[in-house]
Amino acid sequence: MDVFEFDYQSFPSLDENIVLCLGFFDGVHLGHQKIINEAKKLGKKVGVLSFSNSAYNFLNGSTELLTPTHDKVKLFKELGVDYYFEVEMSKALIEASPEDFLKQLKSLKPSVCVCGADYTFGYQKKGDVDLLSKYFITKVVGYEMFDNEKISSRWIFDALSKGQITLANRLLGRHYSVRGKVVKGLQNGARLGYPTANLSLYDSYFMPREGVYFGIAKLYDEEYNAIASFGTHPTVDELDAPILEVFLLDFNEDIYGERMEFEFIDFHRENYKFESEFELSDELYRDRLAAKDFFNKKVD
Repeated sequence: MDVFEFDYQSFPSLDENIVLCLGFFDGVHLGHQKIINEAKKLGKKVGVLSFSNSAYNFLNGSTELLTPTHDKVKLFKELGVDYYFEVEMSKALIEASPEDFLKQLKSLKPSVCVCGADYTFGYQKKGDVDLLSKYFITKVVGYEMFDNEKISSRWIFDALSKGQITLANRLLGRHYSVRGKVVKGLQNGARLGYPTANLSLYDSYFMPREGVYFGIAKLYDEEYNAIASFGTHPTVDELDAPILEVFLLDFNEDIYGERMEFEFIDFHRENYKFESEFELSDELYRDRLAAKDFFNKKVD
């Protein structure tokens, strides 16, 4: 897959006509996948046009996303996309008129534009599918539904914020995951008999509700059943901001400096402040037993 990253005034020019999917695609959820799959049916190379950040984040000084650029690229490759175009989010992009945005879009020479029915563009989202169809042949893809509700990135954000991992994963069509580098922490987990890998995340991911999760740790191209705690570990040396700590079941190696991806599968419990380290250690033991039981049932 060819990847193009550029600012609003510098759209690349292609030498071939392509089918172009339009949208922000944060999450690359089942609704987004439906758009791409419909585009592939048209028999030409498929491109996706997205942005480095959302307009909402840009205006509010935030960068938290479900799928930062590197993750989008990986997912689009897996979906069979041929071109990925990412426009740097900027004041110029946000303030561009719908007509000016469409003028820039012509550089990509789309033979067909494919998008959802609620696709908008241009200043104050004044451009819509009707305007797009006056400039390009446009294929509008119907919503992907779940429980009679349209699947959307906003719904996934809401589910994650509530710790509803099973729902979020159902809407995404995969396990929600984050990637980072294993770094040294305070090593309290090791002292209690449960050494954790502290992940310094590579990107500004939207993190789920604080708590303890069961999931899969991907390391050395292998997968390991794991428990993750996202929080400030309030019982011992409480932190000012939450961190992600991953405990790999049946694993005992030095992995500092290694890359790891953690996939969230199930919310296990809230984080608690225990009266003593002994109570905390006892709870960690119960977490480990519960995790083993959880993964054994999934295998069965």
